[in-house]
Amino acid sequence: GIEEGRKDAVERFEKSSLWSKLAGLMSRKDAEIESLIGEVKKLRNERNKALKEVSRLSGLVRSVRIAGRNIAERFLGIQKERDAALNSVEKVVRQRDHSRAELRMMRERDESHLALIADRDLHRAIADQLQRRVALLEAPLKAQDAATPPSISRIHSEFEQMV
Repeated sequence: GIEEGRKDAVERFEKSSLWSKLAGLMSRKDAEIESLIGEVKKLRNERNKALKEVSRLSGLVRSVRIAGRNIAERFLGIQKERDAALNSVEKVVRQRDHSRAELRMMRERDESHLALIADRDLHRAIADQLQRRVALLEAPLKAQDAATPPSISRIHSEFEQMV
């Protein structure tokens, strides 16, 4: 009975156009499902690749941050070195300017000393010239000294001591 009726109904249904439509629809859906399964696999692969890329980029970002910190620290170190060098240069410039000022003062003193020495030498030359004139003028007097009284020779010797 019932079993045979069921088989008969299934056989008739399979032969109907509705069955063929349903079978065609099912095969298209199967193809879509297979296509979607392939797309899911492809998307999973892409997701895994993207996750690997994100991981790699995260590592790069960390490296860049560390490098950035290192660069910043190095830059600060270079700035400190530059500031120290500038301070050193400023100190050397101040010392140089001070030394130049001292050198100018020494040159001025030297020039004034040279002027004083030149004046002294000039006065010595004049004094030597005057002594020679006095000696020339005294030569005839010394010859007469033996004949002159002691008071005149004493005045003459006092004059020589003053010169």
